Amino acid sequence: MLELTLSSQEVTQIQNLLSAVKAEFTSVDSPEFLMQATPLSHELPKRLRVAMNDLRLKDDGHGIAVIRGFPVDGTKIGPTPAKWDQRSPERTLEQEALLALCGTLLGDLVTWASEQDGYIVHNVLPMKEWEDSQLGWGSAVENIFHVEDAFSPYSPNYLGLFCMRNPDATATNVSSVADLDLAQLDLDSLFGKNYYVRPDDAHLATGDEKNSYNASRSDALSQREEEINSPLKTSILSADRGAPYICLDPPYMDAGGNEKAQKAMDELLVALNANKHGVRLAPGDMVFIDNNRAVHGREPFKAKYDGTDRWLKRVKVTHDLRKSRAQRSSATCRKIV
Repeated sequence: MLELTLSSQEVTQIQNLLSAVKAEFTSVDSPEFLMQATPLSHELPKRLRVAMNDLRLKDDGHGIAVIRGFPVDGTKIGPTPAKWDQRSPERTLEQEALLALCGTLLGDLVTWASEQDGYIVHNVLPMKEWEDSQLGWGSAVENIFHVEDAFSPYSPNYLGLFCMRNPDATATNVSSVADLDLAQLDLDSLFGKNYYVRPDDAHLATGDEKNSYNASRSDALSQREEEINSPLKTSILSADRGAPYICLDPPYMDAGGNEKAQKAMDELLVALNANKHGVRLAPGDMVFIDNNRAVHGREPFKAKYDGTDRWLKRVKVTHDLRKSRAQRSSATCRKIV
């Protein structure tokens, strides 16, 4: 696992860059910011750029990078929202912009019109009605190892998380394909297209109010319903048998009655858990995960629902923005239908 702690000089350099960003942009969702994100990211400290470049290019590595040491003013960002759709960009623009710029060092930011109103940066926080779920809003049960958006050929290549608040030091669990003893797994089953995978429930959740920013949501919901009824059939492992890519989401994935393939998936999950690492993010820390080479989850924790709970920001990054062009309304739009 790659880990970098920012120096005081690097923190100052980042803060100066973010001050300039906030003076020009009011949201990371603005087309103007997204067009400028790549050149702006080149102004981040060199050590940070080098670390992210290593994550991007070391395709056979562990696929996890942790960046620590950026300060967060807990009073300034305000309390942890009660729901994912309670957004306050005027209070959190600095954190969202830094996460977005770091993600841009890996590729291009993308999102789904069916998820969190199509915003680029998502809220990951506990919600009472979802506390037993396998979603980012759960808390009471362990979030099982998975990759992000396994249901789609447009799944992101990277996932980025920024810690706003984490009072109980709840771990983000990670496990890398690089640590697996592949010889102990049923590779023939895992490399075969034996598995049906569906969108998770986060793609079906709606906010309290219809968001005019996300005009394509109804089309996206129709697409998700079609994918639920006719799920993608895929392999769990792919590419190089010596350093494979992984596509796994056990709560939303099954082998369609193929007992041998189901056993292979179950054994893979056991092996991934045997190599589990807990990344305990403090406010201002970030973790970036290669969505093709590592899986992630979360420890259970006791949510208080009083504004002091664990709160992360999340972005998704693709290597190839053009791959999803037919599913986006324009070349500049980042919302995948």
